[in-house]
Amino acid sequence: MDIRSFAQSIHAVNLDNGFDPPSWENLPIKLMLATTELDEARAATDGTGVDPLGEEFADVAIRLLDILHTLWRDTWYDRRASKYPAGLCFIPVEVLLWSILHWLCNATEQWRDNNQTDTRISLELALAETFALAHRLQIDLPSEMEQKLAKNMDRGQCHGRARSDG
Repeated sequence: MDIRSFAQSIHAVNLDNGFDPPSWENLPIKLMLATTELDEARAATDGTGVDPLGEEFADVAIRLLDILHTLWRDTWYDRRASKYPAGLCFIPVEVLLWSILHWLCNATEQWRDNNQTDTRISLELALAETFALAHRLQIDLPSEMEQKLAKNMDRGQCHGRARSDG
């Protein structure tokens, strides 16, 4: 997967669907929406979620890639590398998701200090953790992301939501 080209496609679909593009000013909203995807991933594992776990991981990655692409174009780093072996995992999903949430929280704190470099790095690490954890859970994240982007193309303006900041 050419991650930068995919990020550009994500951004184009989001604009076509009427969503406000990520900006430095609306970054906390965008980070909170990525955080809600983590909660939906948790819900997918306990049977209370609407979408499957793989799709929720795709949602997290798609949101992070849109932010990185829009705010830092070609200056962000792809830090993906699987640091976990694939296979069975006996750790509660809430614990596993914490590493991604940690980097989203850190990005928010860095934003509060107007530190763009450390905000970007935190988002790069959140994306890397998303890919690594998906690998560990044997989720084909690139495939899930491609399927989700295709689904999003057909969802229409703001995906039926009342607000465009999604």
